Amino acid sequence: MPLTPTVRCTPSCKIVAGYLVAACAWIFLGDWVIFQLWPHKPQLFNLSLVKGMGFVLFTSAMLYLLLRKNAQLMFKAQLTEIVNHLLPLSIDKIFSATPVIVYAMEFRNNICTPTWVSDNIGGILGYNVEQALAPGWWEDNLHPEDLEQALTDSHRFMTAGKGSHEYRFRRTDGSYL
Repeated sequence: MPLTPTVRCTPSCKIVAGYLVAACAWIFLGDWVIFQLWPHKPQLFNLSLVKGMGFVLFTSAMLYLLLRKNAQLMFKAQLTEIVNHLLPLSIDKIFSATPVIVYAMEFRNNICTPTWVSDNIGGILGYNVEQALAPGWWEDNLHPEDLEQALTDSHRFMTAGKGSHEYRFRRTDGSYL
């Protein structure tokens, strides 16, 4: 049995179709009434009808485009709301179950500044998020033997836009991980 595609009329399509029918009826009936009142000008009826139908077609197209754009924006807003609701829950669960600290850095004027760090930093290193976001915190707690290479790698990653590296880091108890 061959499959036949189904054509679905979206709410935007229904609104435009209703507008198109009502506007065409209004133009045609309005022009018909004018022609009945002044029957000696048939070219006026035809010209008015063509002008009115052109206007209806143009405004129908604009209405459809606006409604379609509105539907897209509404869909994006709903999707964003869902993601904003679910993502923090998922990220917190993921990070709390892993021994990896994730952070985001901003690189401006050759200076790396932390902008975000995962909450599991406390369980792994003993620091809270506020401490980890303080200026100089990362450099101050790198193992002295790893400092130069970690800074070089970080600069390279910031200019490349991605990367990862390993280094030893001081916990709040003074030991290194």
